[in-house]
Amino acid sequence: MDSALDEKRSFLTRFPKRYILTILGFLGFANFFSVRFNFPIGLRGAQESGVLEDVSSVQKGKLLAAFFVGYILTQIPAGCVARKYGGKWPFAFGIAGAALCGFMTPVSMKFGVNETMAVQFVCGLFQGFNFPAMHELLSRWCPLGERSKLPCIIYSGTYFGAIFANFVGGFVVKSLGWQYVFVIDSAIAIGWLMVWIYCVHDKPRCHPTVQEEELNEIELSLGPHSSEYQWTTPIPWFNIATSAPFWAILIAHFVQNWGFFTLLAELPYYFRDVYQFTIGSTGVLTAAPFMATLVTVIVGGLVIDCLRDDKRTSTTIVRKTAVCGAFTGAALLFISAVYSSTSGAAMVCIVGATGLSGISAAGFLPNHLDIAPQYAGVLMGISGTVGTIPGIASPLITGFIVKTGTFEEWQTVFYVSAIVYVFGAILYGTFASSETQSWAADPDAEDECFRPDQCSIGSTVSQTSRYP
Repeated sequence: MDSALDEKRSFLTRFPKRYILTILGFLGFANFFSVRFNFPIGLRGAQESGVLEDVSSVQKGKLLAAFFVGYILTQIPAGCVARKYGGKWPFAFGIAGAALCGFMTPVSMKFGVNETMAVQFVCGLFQGFNFPAMHELLSRWCPLGERSKLPCIIYSGTYFGAIFANFVGGFVVKSLGWQYVFVIDSAIAIGWLMVWIYCVHDKPRCHPTVQEEELNEIELSLGPHSSEYQWTTPIPWFNIATSAPFWAILIAHFVQNWGFFTLLAELPYYFRDVYQFTIGSTGVLTAAPFMATLVTVIVGGLVIDCLRDDKRTSTTIVRKTAVCGAFTGAALLFISAVYSSTSGAAMVCIVGATGLSGISAAGFLPNHLDIAPQYAGVLMGISGTVGTIPGIASPLITGFIVKTGTFEEWQTVFYVSAIVYVFGAILYGTFASSETQSWAADPDAEDECFRPDQCSIGSTVSQTSRYP
């Protein structure tokens, strides 16, 4: 028995620590989105139980928007904090704060609309830390050959969390009560948090059980500064603001979220108005886009890394092909959905469009790591802020267009989304790059500049230098 236990411990010790980060990151983002998407489910359950039952449609809109207002405020500061102090604790801070808000949400609902809105606002402030902090961690742990698949696996947790919320949230409300939707999510987050704190470290050299083979592999790919060096240079805000490749990422993030949020917010109403579906029968419609995107974002990341490893084409061309091809295909599918003669055909087109959205995300989300590894968290904070705007603007514009729910009004909505996609494909194809930008070099690291001819995967790292 002791031999079996030792063998199990040996396996856990040898298991690559970057893959532990990937698994826990996936679960963290799954919880993050489950908390977000369970709020409207819990709100509906609370109203059916007599809590907040007199909330007007305007107040309901404010309740749902309060999260995004907080979320959009903290992403850029979160990127700066993660760059200076590392990504582990900012990410934990975001999950822990959201869990605390989850415990407080049922109480705030019993007090009133303003109290609930305040809790949702604070929850958004906390969760704004998650994406920038994770990008900072990836800039330290993710070798070049895995720069697409590891981020895509981690961020696909958002879609898994949304699927989980859609299928489980309603069951929890009916079986246990609406309060437990929030309590269970928050309790899971606390359990996840303890594992995260124990297992995850900011940099490879900070990890007490990282194997030399993995450490050498990371340093051979990224350079020794990735695992021990702390960024000290000032953030070049002007260079970032005038960088064409970064603007390409910003536009891609905005465009991808525009199409995605349009479908998420309006899909049930489109099928109600055009195909006479009841809102109660459209639960699968809400989950289907997430299912498609969950699959395509992971597959897209794996395929992109395979193509990059093949060395037959550049990373820039691979990323441009993924993003531009996905955006163009999504535009055509949006238009096809409008002219579909049956609800089934329309659904296939829409799910196909969201699936392509996942491929585009696999192309541009790791692009921050390409162009400026040491500013990856900051860049993700900026693009995440811009990417949040469609979550607020798209439903408002759709509401302005769709007054009576006619076919022609919905046709306009889909045409607008198609035009946005084409616009994004043109600009990303023109300006995107995967080359590290000159302003992203860190002069303080020049003395420790990594040279491939001085290191190999087979080389060893002294035990005394393992820790900073």
